Order: sequence, then C-alpha cells, then structure tokens
Amino acid sequence: MILAKISTGFRAAGAALLLGCALFTSTAFSADQVFDSKAVKIDPSGMFMVGGVALKFAYYTPSWSVREQNGEGVFQASSGFPKDTASAWETQGVFQASPTDALTFRQKIDRMGDSGAHVTYHVEAAKGATLPAQLLCLHLALPIDAFAGKALEVDGSPVALPQTAGAAMLFDKWGSQKLVIPVLGGKYIIEGADLKLHLQDERSFQHDRYVIWMTVAKGQDAAASANFEINVRFEPDAAPAK
Repeated sequence: MILAKISTGFRAAGAALLLGCALFTSTAFSADQVFDSKAVKIDPSGMFMVGGVALKFAYYTPSWSVREQNGEGVFQASSGFPKDTASAWETQGVFQASPTDALTFRQKIDRMGDSGAHVTYHVEAAKGATLPAQLLCLHLALPIDAFAGKALEVDGSPVALPQTAGAAMLFDKWGSQKLVIPVLGGKYIIEGADLKLHLQDERSFQHDRYVIWMTVAKGQDAAASANFEINVRFEPDAAPAK
C-alpha cells in the first residue's frame, strides 16, 4: 500500500507561525548526481527530478524570502552524508533558515525499482525553539510553454492548465491522495494519504510557469517540527501497437 503522511509537532505557546510553500526556480542537474536510475535523478542536496520535472524542499521567512534546499549556503550535510546504498539514499544536516536560525533537516529516499522512490522528510527547530516562517513545503514548477493546455489529474479528476492567463489560483485542496502530471514520455505520479495541494498560474506575477506545492506544515501555532512522506514514480507511456 502506498502511503504518505504528514505529522506536525506544535508548541502551544509562542509567536504565531504560518508554514506552507514557496515558489520554484528552474534548476539544471549536473554530472555529480548521486542517484540516476532510468527515471529518477537526485542531486547531492536531495532535490530530485522525475520525468524532467524537479521537486525540492523550501522554506519561506516571514518577509517571504525563500530558502531552497539546493540554494547556495542553505543546506550543509553532516559528516558522512549523503549516504548512497543499493536500496536507499539519505542525507541529514543543517538547513540554514536565516543567518541566525537553523533547522535540523533529514531526508531519505528509498528506491522503488528503476522508476520510483519513497521519500521521507523531517525538519526540526533547535531544542526549545520555534522558527518564524510563512511556509514549509515541497514544490514543483511547470513551464507554461511545455504545459499550457494540458491537464493534471487529482484523485482521478482532471485539473486544466489554461492556455491563456486568467485567475491565479487554479486548484486548492487538502486531503488529496494522488497527483498525476503529464511529462515527456509518460506520467509523473505523486501519491500520499494526505496531500495538501495548491496549484497557481504564475503569469499573474510575471512568471511563465504554473507552480504546484505540497504543504509540509501550515498553521497559526508555533511549530517545532514536521514530518512529510510521499511516494513518487514515473509511469511510461504505453508502447505503440505494432
């Protein structure tokens, strides 16, 4: 059974905290990728790509300054990480949320054959502390020129990606279980027990992309830690009949 779960630890007292997701910036994968199967590619920071679409962890400060998993100086792996074995890839270390605040960050990616992975994340503030954030999330960006006019699927129902710019918010639903993205040569499938999904057309903000984010944690309480777990896989198109 494919499961994904979100569990968030909250502190009852402290400043209000809103956790959610960030915007994606385009990424080029380099030759030092540590995981490169037929369909899943992972760079040393833990950001990974399936079917040509990248997904990564991001943190937004109260002023909406983004700190991304693969950003320069953001994530520093602990000694001995990342670790790469026949069955899994994992990393842990410090995610620098601001010049003075840091998260403990752990990520593990269990291989699921040549076309998928089971991915778990854990983020935690320093003992006795909370971090003021707008948003913690996993997110993806879909270029307008490649995806306009296509449709995603959420729990089997189509969600259109409009050809022309209109409303910014295209979809917002908590409690979804399956997201399907059409990519080159097949489908990019993300599954979970409680996916908190938001889809936005960024042309309203002068960006040529749609953005999908999956909230890791969100709320007005002060969060001390959060866990997130998903499965991702690539499903190739059926071979044409001979």
